[in-house]
Amino acid sequence: MYKKQENKYINMMGGVNPVAKREAFNSAHNGEIGYIKWILDNNYNVNEEELTSRATLLHYAAHHGHDNIVKLLIKHNANVNAKDVRGYTPLYTASVNGHTSTASLLIDHGAHIHEDPPKTNPLYGSTIQGHQATSLMLVERGAWPLMLLQRL
Repeated sequence: MYKKQENKYINMMGGVNPVAKREAFNSAHNGEIGYIKWILDNNYNVNEEELTSRATLLHYAAHHGHDNIVKLLIKHNANVNAKDVRGYTPLYTASVNGHTSTASLLIDHGAHIHEDPPKTNPLYGSTIQGHQATSLMLVERGAWPLMLLQRL
């Protein structure tokens, strides 16, 4: 019932089995764009969430600054404002990890710069982690510096 290709398994009916789903998240984490391309070409739901964290492939790619995967996922209509179980968006995860180009790319494609997960926001997260370039870019792109004072 599963087709083997590149040592990955996809349900012949078009659904993604749990092994393939886990591999998709591992590939987004590790920056392995080949498998991501392949699984999207085989009707994988680009906004599929992990069961417990509710994170998407875009969260994983943004967290690790994999711009090439972020672009591919956006091209396949990934939700740039998806929230995981903690309320974090891909923009927040990119910002807090200092991935300036990834955060800018997400904003270019409609990510809400003023998104306010519980107790934090992208500008506060990047600033508190010492990512000055990311913080400056967020302010230049419209984040309100007052957002920092609200959290301090």
